[in-house]
Amino acid sequence: PIGRKMAMNAQKMQELAPEMKKIADKYKDNLEKRSAAQQELFKAHKYNPAAGCLMMPLQMPIFVGLYRGLSVDIGLRQAPFFEGMSWCSNLAGPDKFWHWEHVVPTFLGSPEGFLGPFLNVLPFITVLLFLVQQILFTPPPQDENQATQQTVMKFMMIFMGIMFHKVAAGLCIYMIASSLWGIAERKLLPKPKAVTTG
Repeated sequence: PIGRKMAMNAQKMQELAPEMKKIADKYKDNLEKRSAAQQELFKAHKYNPAAGCLMMPLQMPIFVGLYRGLSVDIGLRQAPFFEGMSWCSNLAGPDKFWHWEHVVPTFLGSPEGFLGPFLNVLPFITVLLFLVQQILFTPPPQDENQATQQTVMKFMMIFMGIMFHKVAAGLCIYMIASSLWGIAERKLLPKPKAVTTG
């Protein structure tokens, strides 16, 4: 339900995006009037821009608990994703897709290196799905600042993929399943309608 509420809020923002653009163009040099017009638009369409962000803290304990659970749960240690899948044979550790120690520089690929001796593919699939969600569902930017913020967010996602390279495979599988569910759920929501103001 929390994810659905966030999805509906984001979709509402997409519906209002053309009107937001008109307001931004009309009050380009008057920030105060632009803000007042945007507030009037939100009020007319019963939209709360903070509603999507307010839902995120409710999901954080689930993520933190899952991360912690995968770190200490003995039952997941050496438990494969699927029986006979050698590269993802430990849900409590990284997936170890490809041994690349002999191909990448020592400071990255050694056992003590930043990325370790294995290419772990599940964190990259996770980040790829995050990027797909961002591209599909982020409302178009209303000005240069928003366009810059969205570009920075894309680079941040790629940086996250590198930072989470050694995350437990079980957590990545959860995030992949959650992302696929989120994409499917958003696709099943009604298409955004053009919003016009009287």
